[in-house]
Amino acid sequence: MKKFVYVISLLGLMLLLVACNQTKNMLEGNIYSVTSHSPTIELSEYKEPPNSSVNFRFDTNKKMKVIYMGEEHDAEYNFDEDLLSLTVIDKNDKEGKMFFKDVQQYEKNEDIVIAKLEESSVPSDHLAYHALSGFSIGEMVLLY
Repeated sequence: MKKFVYVISLLGLMLLLVACNQTKNMLEGNIYSVTSHSPTIELSEYKEPPNSSVNFRFDTNKKMKVIYMGEEHDAEYNFDEDLLSLTVIDKNDKEGKMFFKDVQQYEKNEDIVIAKLEESSVPSDHLAYHALSGFSIGEMVLLY
């Protein structure tokens, strides 16, 4: 009987450890084309990613790349519940920051992530300025 309790306890501990290690979020490991959402188009009408020159590649350990016309910029991200923050540091150690809220997968197409740009502070001399300055505060952004 002691062996049985021991084995069950060990299995329970292993399941708990496995569950705790699965902290992957819905963004991690994905590359998204990033574009502004046109309010004249229903989200359900998107059959393929819209044309975009900006891509976000979400890697592990909160690291990411902002890719603009083939040029990669290192960045860090934090995704918590429905809030996403990005910090892009250029080669001159200048920081650009973007904050999104209401980040969620679109219920009718799980390939689409929608978010609302809450705040953006990217200096005009930042090397990723052109990649990040095309979005307006309060605007819905699509990651597809």
